[in-house]
Amino acid sequence: MTDHELGLAEERLGVTLPPELRTLYRTVADGFVRCDGWPGFHVVPLDDPERDMPRWRWCSGGRLSLTAARTGPDSHVQALSDPAEWVLFGSADVWNISVDLAPGPRGTVGQIIAWDTADADQPFGAEVWAGSLSQLLQARISSDDLAAGLPRTYATTLPPLFVDTHATSGDDPAGPISADLEVLTVRQRRMSLAGLAGHTRLRTLIAHPGMADGLEAIGTIQSLEFVSLGAAEWHDLLDAGAVPPNLLAARVTAEVAPGRHHDRAHAAEARLRQLWASGAAAP
Repeated sequence: MTDHELGLAEERLGVTLPPELRTLYRTVADGFVRCDGWPGFHVVPLDDPERDMPRWRWCSGGRLSLTAARTGPDSHVQALSDPAEWVLFGSADVWNISVDLAPGPRGTVGQIIAWDTADADQPFGAEVWAGSLSQLLQARISSDDLAAGLPRTYATTLPPLFVDTHATSGDDPAGPISADLEVLTVRQRRMSLAGLAGHTRLRTLIAHPGMADGLEAIGTIQSLEFVSLGAAEWHDLLDAGAVPPNLLAARVTAEVAPGRHHDRAHAAEARLRQLWASGAAAP
């Protein structure tokens, strides 16, 4: 590629390509690069339409609603999902390889990161393969490296971002809950939601039928995007006008027993659709 073509690509991508990456594309704009110590990678053209495809496209909405990610103070890579600052330039088997221009607190600008495109359960984060492109070309990356020793940042299913009352211990299932909480599942252990009133980060709330009290707090949580409740709980929220205002999706769970429980679930679904159709609440 010429400098003019690289400049146009930078404008289109919204980033400034590091010198090493510009050299790579001047030399091999579309082809295969062999490396010392490992087979190498295919160069992804700067105009490849794959760049416009979001990484999370393979994940189900349900899976995304149950995923939480945070960049910790010791993270080498930010807990993001292929932002513009991750400049994709290579692929090796199932791995996408990028130059990281916005590293985590322990990372370095220009480090080489990669993520497994076949892992639909992991839409965030990546792992560090090398400190720079030149190091990558000389690196010796083994299967053991990929399985164990590389610095990585991925999504979590642990507190404080993720709490499942079925997995907590002690008398108070709400004990691990913090201001950082994003995903809460209430099952098998009954819990009051009153303490969540006004919470600013909770995105997903799943409460099995009959497992949650203090439902009025739900309507005060502006950050909620997905809520799953039993039919009785949804009717209570609807009667109180306490459906969260910014919901993107909702699920009504019928109790196990057949008959009128399913009728109540269908009725709750109909009321939610009517509410959203009126424009009184999202979506």
